[in-house]
Amino acid sequence: MGPGSTFSDMEIRVLESLRLLLWPTAFRNQVRSEGSESGLCKCGSTQTATHLLLVPQDCTIHSLALRSISKGRHSDGVRELSICILKLDTWKVATMEHVEDPEARLEGVRSAISRARGRRVLSMQSECHNGSNGPQHWKPDGVLGRLVNGKISLLLIDVTFAADDKLAIEDEVLKYWKDNRPPETPVWPPLATDFFDDGGRITNKGMASLPADLQDRARRLSVFHPARYAKRYDPLAKALRSDTSIKWSHKPEVVTIAIGVAGWIPDYTYKGLKRIFNDPKELCEATRALRIVAQSHAVKAWRAFRDDK
Repeated sequence: MGPGSTFSDMEIRVLESLRLLLWPTAFRNQVRSEGSESGLCKCGSTQTATHLLLVPQDCTIHSLALRSISKGRHSDGVRELSICILKLDTWKVATMEHVEDPEARLEGVRSAISRARGRRVLSMQSECHNGSNGPQHWKPDGVLGRLVNGKISLLLIDVTFAADDKLAIEDEVLKYWKDNRPPETPVWPPLATDFFDDGGRITNKGMASLPADLQDRARRLSVFHPARYAKRYDPLAKALRSDTSIKWSHKPEVVTIAIGVAGWIPDYTYKGLKRIFNDPKELCEATRALRIVAQSHAVKAWRAFRDDK
């Protein structure tokens, strides 16, 4: 929303009521009834607006329209980000969903990914059982390359939409770690370390590094999104770094672009986007496009929720 908004007056009211926690959910009704109502959705979960915006595809008790929100939102988010990236003179697309004509000069990167897949070295250790290889994580939402004097820098991009309040907690944790970095620590923040398991959940060691009040909030996180994707694509980053056919300017990095389902963008996402979009105007265009994707699908979810009762 803002100058030039294409949302109707009704849609703006829907989005403002979402921001003010005024959607008529079962949880809100429970609060207003002082506990006399259950607060539960018909699927058994606590029915908050965030729950309705993140209904899983396999939750078949809900309508197909509501279950399709997450998949459609992710696809639209990647598409809008790719449109912004394709306008750049700096970063070029090696691979990305919705991009049919990737940068020819990055064919060496695509070949290196194929070789790593062939060697079956792109699984996380926890997914390998009894000597067998687990699933290969070779296809992030985008692989971007920047070529300078024949050398390549590479970003492995993954886009995700999540609960706005949970992303705010992730920001808190990352800021605490940044402000309290141990001396002479080579890897910080410790996203791809034993502070997290391979699913991106904070381990006891990671939790012990936080003060008590932040631990209480961090326990609300079922997954820590920057760590989830850092872990998932660490084997790919390592395989690419070790490929001697490529001259690296900087080591490949994993960048998580997380957006709140109500449109909030955490600081770590802004920092990731700034890695791609150096120009403030380009950065503003990209963040606005991603926010509009979240808001547009929030309106779709409202309509699906209204029809799903």
